[in-house]
Amino acid sequence: MEKRIIYNTEVSVSNMMLEAEREIKICGEEVKMVYLTGYILRSSQRKLLGIIPLPNKYTYKVFPHIYVRNKYTDTVSTAKPNVLSFESKKRLMEETRNLESWLRNKCKQYKQSKKEE
Repeated sequence: MEKRIIYNTEVSVSNMMLEAEREIKICGEEVKMVYLTGYILRSSQRKLLGIIPLPNKYTYKVFPHIYVRNKYTDTVSTAKPNVLSFESKKRLMEETRNLESWLRNKCKQYKQSKKEE
């Protein structure tokens, strides 16, 4: 079975806030960048029981990337979504859902274009 990424996209999400920043505490970190990476993967040359050929399969994945900057040392590190405030998590999940639906439609387009050929 052959797997190949056939489409890759990035969507940046702005105005995100950490939970500690929202509570107006002295916080040594701030959100530098938040973006979502999405890709479509095509699996080809699939076989059922090693004999019967199956059509190509298109799947999509979305991954969040959160970079946090330390104000004092100026170092940038990755973080998990649980450090974001509730409103920021909610916006991130909305953007994730929007990107997933867009990638799902793109997968359908790829399937239909391959059927027409």
